[in-house]
Amino acid sequence: MTEVLLVLGMTAGAFVATNLDNFVLLVALNARYDEHPAQVAAGYLGGMLLVGALALAAGKLAGNAPVQYLGYLGLVPIAIGIAALVRLFRGGAAQAPGPTSGGAALVATLTTQLSNGTDTAVTFAILYADSNDVADYLVALAFCCMLCVFAAAARHATRHEWMRRPLERYGRYATPFILIAVGFFVISNSGLDTMPGT
Repeated sequence: MTEVLLVLGMTAGAFVATNLDNFVLLVALNARYDEHPAQVAAGYLGGMLLVGALALAAGKLAGNAPVQYLGYLGLVPIAIGIAALVRLFRGGAAQAPGPTSGGAALVATLTTQLSNGTDTAVTFAILYADSNDVADYLVALAFCCMLCVFAAAARHATRHEWMRRPLERYGRYATPFILIAVGFFVISNSGLDTMPGT
């Protein structure tokens, strides 16, 4: 029982440590696409489940999976952020950046979570590589539970006025810069993030 709790605790800690930036981005995306919470949640869960699946495959293949290429998806949030900035400057402050359809919410959330999942993929690949089959199931279970917790917490954060009001007022201005910063961070660390011990 102690071993089970240790594995679950270590997995939850690893998830939080590698996903705090994803959480901030997810809150911003929830505020940005407020009318499409299901699509934002689906994009988040879909993107992170793909990251988790890649981590499992990489761990089982002893690092032979091309995890390092995940970092180059950082170009996607940079492109989305630049397009949003262009729309802001063209349309003025009253126009929200980018389309707000359900499809746009799903694609934006999915791609940004995928592109920012390099550290999560590497960390969990190491966990899977160093664990037995029973522990792998526990890691996967804890990973999925933490996904649900983060998705619910990010949506909940936008429902409180003291959090929601600043996000609604400044979110459309902050989101492009968050996306661009995330993209550059992912690209700049695409090589280092795949090295054990970094």
